[in-house]
Amino acid sequence: MSKLQNEHGAALVLTLSLITLLLLFIMTLFYQVSNTTKQIVIMEDNMDATNIAEMGIDYYQYHFEENRDLFQQVVDEGSIQDLISEINTLNDTLSGVKVIEDGNRYFELVLPTLHYTSTDDLEEIVIEFDSIGTARGKEVVENSSVTIALTQN
Repeated sequence: MSKLQNEHGAALVLTLSLITLLLLFIMTLFYQVSNTTKQIVIMEDNMDATNIAEMGIDYYQYHFEENRDLFQQVVDEGSIQDLISEINTLNDTLSGVKVIEDGNRYFELVLPTLHYTSTDDLEEIVIEFDSIGTARGKEVVENSSVTIALTQN
């Protein structure tokens, strides 16, 4: 104990050591908190982009269902080529259109152009498409499909 009370600097060294350890501990906690915050922000952006992409899928399915009666009427008439033409018209209308929820969040549909040859023996048409959701710079692609039966009622 007598060494701590003399004036050779032992108290100063001990104080500086404690301050250094305390600052090291505080900086480690600060790093962990900031790292966790960044991970949460990235995760939220990815989830938001996924939700926006799924909203694009719902958007296409809604428009497809609105036209399902027309599609079924064309199927009942027996003209598959006209059905393909009607589906392509819908796809051309919706393809590449960016539906913006706000400035940082939007979705875009990537829809195929369908082709039909008379040698194809089809019972149903499956339309596979992509919905690209973007939120705050993060982009997520969701795949989906819709089906229309070619059997006559």
